Amino acid sequence: PGTVSASNPLEARVLVIAGGGTCGAGLTCAAGQSCVAGECQNPGGVDANHALVLVALDLIGVNPGRLAELLESRYGVPKQNLIVSATHAHAAFRSIHLFNAPYFDDRYSGVDPYETWLEDRVADGVGEALADMTPVEVATASTTSSLGMNRHSGLPLSPEARTVSVVELRMPGT
Repeated sequence: PGTVSASNPLEARVLVIAGGGTCGAGLTCAAGQSCVAGECQNPGGVDANHALVLVALDLIGVNPGRLAELLESRYGVPKQNLIVSATHAHAAFRSIHLFNAPYFDDRYSGVDPYETWLEDRVADGVGEALADMTPVEVATASTTSSLGMNRHSGLPLSPEARTVSVVELRMPGT
């Protein structure tokens, strides 16, 4: 068989955010937390610094169930701390059942399914992100945009729908 290549390969983007969990030397924990061995803990000794994992996939859609289980078992990330989105890329594999479109995952056929392979790779990426965490500063801003309209009514967007919010994470001092 010939080789297969892609001019625009699919990507998974992973962002892991954790913060507020270090204490001591002038750093204090949030109200109701205690400082134990330099880490903030919630009542009952529960770590207050659980990571929040954001994953964006170049797929038509995604079912995050198994991925959430992988992250919890591998890295201790609570299932509720995973947010997964899909870019809704129509040129990507059909990774979910979507109407009558071909579906490239059959967990019952005995063949290694694409979705399982993908979840394993994304979990590996989360592990890399966890191992490579660095302190950042967080900045936010919002503005309004006059672009766009309601595609169903043809009317301009409401003021709430025109709001564009941005969160910036940057290296300290930059």
